[in-house]
Amino acid sequence: MANYQVRIEDLIGTPTVPDTQLLSDCLTDAARDIINLAPINQLWALSSISDDITSNGYSLASKGIKILQVERENGVDGQYVICKEVPMSYERKVQDVNSMFYPSTEEPVFLRKTNQLYVYPAPGASPNAFKVVTVDFPSIAHTQDISDNVFPRDWDAALVYGAALRCCSRLMSDVTVEYNDATAKAQALIDETSMGGDSNTAESAQYWLLDEDIEMVNATIATASSELSRAQVLLSKKQSLAQDIEHIKVLYRGAIEAIFPSPSPEQQGR
Repeated sequence: MANYQVRIEDLIGTPTVPDTQLLSDCLTDAARDIINLAPINQLWALSSISDDITSNGYSLASKGIKILQVERENGVDGQYVICKEVPMSYERKVQDVNSMFYPSTEEPVFLRKTNQLYVYPAPGASPNAFKVVTVDFPSIAHTQDISDNVFPRDWDAALVYGAALRCCSRLMSDVTVEYNDATAKAQALIDETSMGGDSNTAESAQYWLLDEDIEMVNATIATASSELSRAQVLLSKKQSLAQDIEHIKVLYRGAIEAIFPSPSPEQQGR
């Protein structure tokens, strides 16, 4: 199968997207979006489990992970019990042996604080260690294809559509900047005193008209016409990209609905 760059470029009708880093960033961001949309029961295929952790303050910073589960040994080596997450406001209560919220080894808890994870009863060497089950948000390169990443194959179409949608949005932003530049220059060439660009001394067509310099009037108007022509081309690109964005949105929503169906009214009522 073609790599992701080729598939995205085919989808948005662009022969070559020069910014390949943009493509990789869009793929990586789309992967994160899909993982965040996925129900937990569909994330286990992407999960990994840590080694035994024997002290609190497990760092979550810069890991780019999604926690699926925390489990703690119950005082017997190798027997793990799932920890229940509690709000950070319970930090004192779950450490106070006189509190009704003080946990047991059979009903341990965990909380997150300052990009760190804490388990209670406080962990120690086995048989009181804990483990963390996580999903890593992957970095996906534009040169990869479906066989190179850990995504389920059923999610691949959504990944391509999501990345293409982000890429189109960025291209739209770039074209808008160019379009605004072209129209601003055209206006300046007609009725402003300075054109900017390579020289701050250029004068508008109105200036040369007052100066009765017909040659410079014609030259300045011709340059303004060139900028307006550039703006027209860019406007066509904006319109084409807007159509692509709406089309890809439909494809993306369909792909997401296919892999993560919304519950039916009957299922919602259960």
